[in-house]
Amino acid sequence: HWESLDAALAHFASKPVFARWAPGVLRDYLEAGLVEDGQGLRLAFDRDIESQIYDHLPHHIGRLLEERRPACPIAFVGGSSSDEVRRVGMAATKHWTEGRIAWITGGHLFPMERPRECADTVLELLERMPLR
Repeated sequence: HWESLDAALAHFASKPVFARWAPGVLRDYLEAGLVEDGQGLRLAFDRDIESQIYDHLPHHIGRLLEERRPACPIAFVGGSSSDEVRRVGMAATKHWTEGRIAWITGGHLFPMERPRECADTVLELLERMPLR
């Protein structure tokens, strides 16, 4: 819990992962994601629900895609130093994207670190998408 938005900003800004975020992004994140609960401000998300989301991500996406081919082309944008991408590997992603892969300097949260570059990259990939 934090007594104010400024106290929450100071707390998160002191952590290395948030210190890499682009100016203004952390403030926007907290303005949208903090709620008053009678004890001060707290993050609106429920840790248990967030944990359940990550616990239930399918680990057989390749098989699912084989069974039901996507109706549209797929592209991938990743952070060049993302531990999550390293752990999972890129073989299936390369196959399903047919080479439509872009890398942005940053980690797992690269959209928060480089929001403008991320948006521009997504738009560029969409412009190059083949029509089916």
